[in-house]
Amino acid sequence: PWRYRAAQGRLAISGISIETGHGPALRTELEYFGAYFDPMTRSFRGFETRLKRDLGTARGVVQDAQPTLITRTVYDVGHGDESLAGKVLSESRHDETGLHFDEVVNIYVVQPVDAAGVRFAYMSDSERRIYEGSDVPVVTRTSYVQDIFCNVIEEAHEGIVTGRVAVTGDERRIVRTFANNTDLWIVRVPVAETTYGADGATLAASERYYDGAPFDGLPLGELIRGEVSRERAWVSEATWAD
Repeated sequence: PWRYRAAQGRLAISGISIETGHGPALRTELEYFGAYFDPMTRSFRGFETRLKRDLGTARGVVQDAQPTLITRTVYDVGHGDESLAGKVLSESRHDETGLHFDEVVNIYVVQPVDAAGVRFAYMSDSERRIYEGSDVPVVTRTSYVQDIFCNVIEEAHEGIVTGRVAVTGDERRIVRTFANNTDLWIVRVPVAETTYGADGATLAASERYYDGAPFDGLPLGELIRGEVSRERAWVSEATWAD
C-alpha cells in the first residue's frame, strides 16, 4: 500500500531502451510508488519508492546469458523535514527468483546553518549488507561528519561489523581540515587529511599550503586567493616529503 498519494498525475519515464548495434537492445523498465505532494508548499516532492528492472537476455540470444536485475530504491520525500527530500534511504538488489544480492541503508542528519532556520541534510551513516544468495549478510558500515559548509571533516570506515565472515583490524578513520574564508567567500578548500588505522596509528597524511611565497605559502589553514603554493605528504614519524 502507498503511504502517500498525490492529487494530480505525474509524467514519469517507464522504460529505456539502448540500441548498441550488437545483439538485442538493452531494456530497463521503471515503476514508481508513493507519489508525495506537500500541501504546505504546494509542491510535488517525488515518489517514495522506485522499482527498476534491468531486463536480462537468454543464452543463445547473446554469447552469455544475463539475468534480470531488480533494484528497489526508497527515498525520503521530506514529509518530516523538507531538507531530507530526495535522499536515498535504502537500495536493494535481487533477481527475478528473489535471490538477494545486497542492500544499502542510509541514515541522515539535519545540520542547522544559521539562526534563520537554514539547514541541510547529509548522510551520517551508511550500512551495506552483502548477501550474495546467503541468508546471513556480511555487514560493513561507514559514518560521516560534515561541517556547515558541507565539508566531510571525518569519515570512519568500520569495516566488517557482523556477518558470516569474522574480520578484525580493517577499520580506518579519515580526518580532514578545510579552510573557509567567509569574508572572500572562498570555502571548502582542502588543507589537511590524515588516515588512522584500527590501532590509532597514522597510515597516511597530507597538507596543502596556499598563496604567500612560492613553494612555501601562508601558515597552514590560511589563504587569500586559494592558490596552492606547496604540498607535502607524511612519510614516517616526523618525516614529510614536499
